[in-house]
Amino acid sequence: MSDSYKEIEQKTRRYWYVDGLVEIFIGLLLVVVGLLVLTPEQFPGGSWLRLIAVAGLLVIIVGGAWLGGRMVRAVKTRLTYPRTGYVSYRKPSRQRRLRNFLIMIPIAACWVVLILIFGQGLIAWVPLIDGLVLGAILWVAGMGLLRFYLLAGLSLIVGSTLAYLQIGGNAGQFMFDSIMGLSLAVSGTITLIHYLRQTPAPEDGAHGE
Repeated sequence: MSDSYKEIEQKTRRYWYVDGLVEIFIGLLLVVVGLLVLTPEQFPGGSWLRLIAVAGLLVIIVGGAWLGGRMVRAVKTRLTYPRTGYVSYRKPSRQRRLRNFLIMIPIAACWVVLILIFGQGLIAWVPLIDGLVLGAILWVAGMGLLRFYLLAGLSLIVGSTLAYLQIGGNAGQFMFDSIMGLSLAVSGTITLIHYLRQTPAPEDGAHGE
């Protein structure tokens, strides 16, 4: 019984990725972030313009993730749910969201301390860390979807290659975000096209019969 329930739960979660919209959004956001990573370098070190650019990047990442989530849901309401039905996903509790946020603080702090201690030698390995983190996220989020496992493997390959070539820092971040962002967007677009072909829109009044 528990195995059957787990299978149903995984199938329900996989439905969130059935149309590829999440991948398209995340991919485009990664490309934008990759481009914006280079912006602070256009200003002198220590200048207030550079600090504003860094702060603006953080705002765009957080705001973009929030706005993108709402946009994905809006598109699904018009495009996906009329075709294959609506699924209501349970939102994580406020305590759980706060706990996840608090967990990220010491991780980020440790990363900053390591950079300050080891300097450029560690920064060169940023793409590898990016590849491991994104790969792990894609692997867990995949829920049995082959394309997510392939993207997770690609993330590790791209990160490892950039680290091996010693392309780190902002340049490495830009290249990693751009490559993986485009890969996710292409994967999502192919999935969306396949989904639309396999599930035509219902005729007017079909829901009312």
